[in-house]
This record gives sequence, structure tokens and C-alpha cells, in this order.
Amino acid sequence: MTIDAYVSSWAAWSPGITSADAWRRWAADPYVPGDSGAPGQSQTPQAPDAKFLPSLLRRRCTPLSRMMLTAAYDCLGYRDPTRVTPVFTSRHGSINESISMLEKVAIEQKLSPAMFAHTVHNAQAALFSLASGNRETSSALCAEDESFEAGYLEALLQLHRRPDQPVLLVVGDVPLAPGFAALIDEPPSSFAAAFVLESNADATKISFEMPQEREHDDGPDYAWPTALEFLRWFLSEERCLDLTGQRHAWRWRKT
Repeated sequence: MTIDAYVSSWAAWSPGITSADAWRRWAADPYVPGDSGAPGQSQTPQAPDAKFLPSLLRRRCTPLSRMMLTAAYDCLGYRDPTRVTPVFTSRHGSINESISMLEKVAIEQKLSPAMFAHTVHNAQAALFSLASGNRETSSALCAEDESFEAGYLEALLQLHRRPDQPVLLVVGDVPLAPGFAALIDEPPSSFAAAFVLESNADATKISFEMPQEREHDDGPDYAWPTALEFLRWFLSEERCLDLTGQRHAWRWRKT
């Protein structure tokens, strides 16, 4: 079974790769984004300034929130942000700030209620709703190494539910704090990407095959997050993309 949708716009942000042209150059010669060893990234900001946000919200945003909201707003462009269905997905969310709070608990220091509110997994979806005035039902997902893929499927389901309303899919992650990074086998990337999916548009049509279950194992090692592999493929002339996670095999085709 396949489900079709049109990807009508996209945007992404990573330290040192902040424009559409920069991402097209990256797609032609990709490397691990957000890695301090990548070309030109050692002196670049690790999070965008996000000046489009109200100052009260911006001051409390985690680096991940700034990246994801920047990608979301850049992707929407002149589109009305209140007329999209938001889907946010992240493997870890703002977990580094959660780790910091747990360390404070361990030494019996006081916690910041405001910081706690910005570390829950739906924080980015809530911030988007507050900043944009979007009152649509939003989704905030985590599916381990298949978080992007699950987010894409959720976006298609929301589009099927309301074919007349575009869906905004936003995905992002930052490297885990050093004490936890060794527990996860993944590229230490800092990035956010966003895509607008529509049921009918003058744009690239993508056919998505429902995922096939597979035996649980570690899956293949990707050099960068699968969301960015999807973006690299989307910007290429390749017709088919196959991604393999720990539990499923996923396939997209340009038609």
C-alpha cells in the first residue's frame, strides 16, 4: 500500500548550514552536520537567534527549540501559520536540559519551573502554537531511531484526515550530553528540518510505502540522521529512497 503527498516546501538549520543554497551544496557533498569538525563550523552559532519569536518565549527556548522553530517558520514562508496541522518529532527532545535538572535534584538544588516546562517532549509544538497562534491539534512523537519516519507517517495520517489542510512536519535533535552520548549509537548531529505536505499542489509528488516489519536488530549505521538523508534524497535526482530502522523498512519514491 502506498500513500501519495506533495512536499511543497522545506527548510533546515544546522550550525554552518543555514540557507537553502547551503543545504543544496551540502546535499551534493554531504557530511555530518552539526559536527564541530565539519567545514567552517567551529566558529558558527550552535543555535539560531530566532528573533521572530516574542522575547519572553525566545529567552527560555532551548537550542533545540530555536532550531526547530526556525526551520518551521522558514519552511512556512508567507504561508499562514494558523492554517497548518503541526507534527513535531524528535528522538531525544530537549533532554540535555532535563539531564541538567536531574543533576540539580541529585545535589538538592532548586529547579526552575520555567525550564521544566521547556524540556517536556511537546515543548516545541507548544511553543509553535503560542508564537504563531495556531490552535490546531498538534502531535509530538518519539520513535527511537525511527522518529523521523514515524513523524512522516503521522503527517500523512493527518493529511488523510483533513486533505484540504497542509501538514507541517518538523524534526530535530542535538547531540546528547557527554555522560549519555556513549549509550546511543547515532551520529552526533545538531539539526532541524521542516517539510510542508499537501494532498494536492504544484510540487514534488512523493509516494510512501507503508513500513514493513523486520527482525529487531541494531539496523544499519547512517552517517547523519535519517531526516537529513531524506532531505539529501529529496534534493537529488534519485527516484527511490530506502531507510532501515531497528524495527521497520521504509521506502519513498518520487513520482
